[in-house]
Amino acid sequence: MNAHNISNYANGNLELKHIDNIAVLNFKNNIFEIITDLSKSAEFFKLMKEVKYSEDTHALLVTNDNGSLNAEVYTEFLNSVKQESSQKEFQLSTGIARTRQIVNLNNFIRKAVEFDKMIFIGLQGEIVTPFFGASLAADFRYAAENTVLSLYHLKMGVHPAGALPYFLPKYVKHAKVYDILFSGKNITADEALKLGLINKVFPSETFEQDCIKSIKELVEGNENVLRCTKRLLKFSTSDLEKYIDFEECNFISS
Repeated sequence: MNAHNISNYANGNLELKHIDNIAVLNFKNNIFEIITDLSKSAEFFKLMKEVKYSEDTHALLVTNDNGSLNAEVYTEFLNSVKQESSQKEFQLSTGIARTRQIVNLNNFIRKAVEFDKMIFIGLQGEIVTPFFGASLAADFRYAAENTVLSLYHLKMGVHPAGALPYFLPKYVKHAKVYDILFSGKNITADEALKLGLINKVFPSETFEQDCIKSIKELVEGNENVLRCTKRLLKFSTSDLEKYIDFEECNFISS
């Protein structure tokens, strides 16, 4: 794809806008409607690709509206893909929606890691396990004061998707990894900051403005240096590919 400028975009649960040289891709309402629908997920990845090749875009900020990544929408989604077994117990099926959820999240993780430009994540409100994990694939993470990282997979009886078991040991010590993954305790924005899972915490009222200001301070005048440094830091993703292959082959329906 040739370098080109891109326009703002809005369609239901997905919005793309530009603030100076920064593209802001925002998830609105229920994100599961995007990652489990072929046309909507394809549109999301198309927008990421356009940002990647846009000559006037220096960085990408992916953020969410409050309530779009919380336990309520996660529970609603998982309940919708459950089936009743012969023992009258409910178990997750190997249905298309569940498979698409995992595969599309993994595709986002791949693209975030390999993204040529700096990619930032801005988290607001409750963030359930899969999106907590996927956020760790970005270069920087910002959180609003009201952000809570929710290890909700335990309550729903599913494995921690979003490559959380892969990324978490890269940020915190081994014992803390086990505590986070098996205790099911929520992690506040301030706690995540202390653990190194979040780079900065901003007031909820001025969250987007503060994110943009911080990104500009990092990116402006340093784009090529940042891009080269990112390539050096992530020169090999073979271990990530092995992890994703292992998850999709062994746990996609658990």
